[in-house]
Amino acid sequence: MAIQNATKKSLNEYLSDNYYIPMNQRDYSWGEEQLEDFWEDLLSVKNHPDRQHFFGQVVVYTNNRKKYIIDGQQRTVTSMIFLRAIQYLASELSKVSDISDKEKKGLTDLISKLVLVLGSTDNGYDDHSQLHLIFESEIAENDFYSKTIINEAPSPYKIKGNLACENMRFAYNYFVQHLKDDIDSPDYDMDQKIHSLYDYNSALLRKFEVMYLETDDLGESYIIFETLNARGKALETADLLKNYVFSQAQGNLNNIQEKWKQMTDSLAGLDVTKYIRYFWNASHGLVRERDLYREISATIRTPKESSDLVTDLKDNAKYYHDACTPDSCDAYDDQNIINRLRALNILKATSFIPILLALELRKMNLLIEIRQTFFMRLKSMYSETQP
Repeated sequence: MAIQNATKKSLNEYLSDNYYIPMNQRDYSWGEEQLEDFWEDLLSVKNHPDRQHFFGQVVVYTNNRKKYIIDGQQRTVTSMIFLRAIQYLASELSKVSDISDKEKKGLTDLISKLVLVLGSTDNGYDDHSQLHLIFESEIAENDFYSKTIINEAPSPYKIKGNLACENMRFAYNYFVQHLKDDIDSPDYDMDQKIHSLYDYNSALLRKFEVMYLETDDLGESYIIFETLNARGKALETADLLKNYVFSQAQGNLNNIQEKWKQMTDSLAGLDVTKYIRYFWNASHGLVRERDLYREISATIRTPKESSDLVTDLKDNAKYYHDACTPDSCDAYDDQNIINRLRALNILKATSFIPILLALELRKMNLLIEIRQTFFMRLKSMYSETQP
């Protein structure tokens, strides 16, 4: 075993180091449901000083003094965004004209404490300035995190074309608004507002705990990750599959990474695991979701096979997207086909999707009339089965 460190840590201890998000980790994907859970857990420990909250496990791979987060990326990014939201509001409060010297110092000290966790971007004077969380090789995400999340106010405008950045923007606004709703209470004076921000900061950093596992063996880190996360949930299965095909890529990793990202962009938030399962059913035969990882890892064994798989997944994601969301089709522009897809969608039909993918995967140049007949027969079949 190559585990160097295995211990329970407060979030303050865990986030006291610098971390990298490796290129083969999934994009930041937390939405409102996960953020609400995070917020409720935070309120619970903030309002009950005797409580602690277990925030799950974190698996870190150390290489050349760099620490890569193998498991725990979503929670780490969310925590950093939340702390940045506190920092933003502290900075805004410090600009109030009638603030006292004591209150000003309290806010300045809080901002300084947060910088110790968040790090800081290069200001042109400090050669050692560095953010403590870096998205390695994910240039767009890293730029957005460093330039927009850390250095700017939250934007009210949605980001198109990059779901990870949009999720970060949404999380930032979510936390800023929830914090403002608290500290803007008419019963709070400036001193109470500052105390509240301190309490939120302390609740996260001192009351949230993680099980921290660190190894210097990359293979070992993924074994730990798979062991801890092999519980059959859709996103976890997709993560395992992503890690596996990337691990087989060798010198073609950057290309495969880009194609995987194009696939997830085409899916536009749809369940990645469900898509991969339908695709695998269309191309290799029926498999249950719980057996999907085992089946693919037993079949895809070489760099070329990994590259071909991800290429096909990328090329066919648009058809799955249209089958699931016919009101916003990307691949199909024939209105008759779109109408058939809408009808099937209303009927909640899904078993036709592997057939559709199989046709597209084999690049059969079907005439429009044949495709229309296919969809009409499916519609008729599902209509007959409805009560």
